[in-house]
Amino acid sequence: QAYLGRPMVCDAPDITSARAAFDAGEFDRALRCWPKHASEQRKALSGFRRRGKAGEGIGAISKRLLRLMMSAAQSDVFNLVLAERLGTMGTLRCGDWAQKVATGGLFYVEDPAAEQPRCDAWEISPTGPLPGGRMLQTGGEVLALENRAMEQSGMTLEDFGRAGSIKLDGARRALRFRLEEMDLSAGHDDHGEFLEVKFTSPSGCYATVVLAEIMKTAK
Repeated sequence: QAYLGRPMVCDAPDITSARAAFDAGEFDRALRCWPKHASEQRKALSGFRRRGKAGEGIGAISKRLLRLMMSAAQSDVFNLVLAERLGTMGTLRCGDWAQKVATGGLFYVEDPAAEQPRCDAWEISPTGPLPGGRMLQTGGEVLALENRAMEQSGMTLEDFGRAGSIKLDGARRALRFRLEEMDLSAGHDDHGEFLEVKFTSPSGCYATVVLAEIMKTAK
């Protein structure tokens, strides 16, 4: 639905018309509105139009694009969970899967109070979901939180388990990462005064997220 419908403010007029037509169930008009260069959207819409099923549209999308879309959907669920736990991401809850910082190994948290000192020492961290067919399931309040995130995403674990020809096993990712070798300095150049922030972070972690939190700007 989000791929072919739901007009966005950044869309060009013809794409806005195409999305609105899809939302109204006018698939022939939507296909006429989609510009020729939007080949992936046109293929997906053609598949959907033949059967009126989302699966038919998904099957028409290239594997490369479908994998990218599903990866983005996984990140969306993870970010929804992270937003709920942003102020307490260093606090373990009953039902968490915790990740060992040194080895990456995971274990189920049954006694948060007993494990919290290790979390405070950055030996372990709670994790969030990257949904898929073999993702480790949480329990208790954590499961309820993650289920709410899935509902907000509009998808189910079955959707993530297999989308068209793409199979996603899923995984769990630490909710936080530690910055090392941090340094802050001030200077002046042709553009004026500036602050220079230096740090290192683990592979796969985004420096842009850190800077957005420091500067409190939109990500």
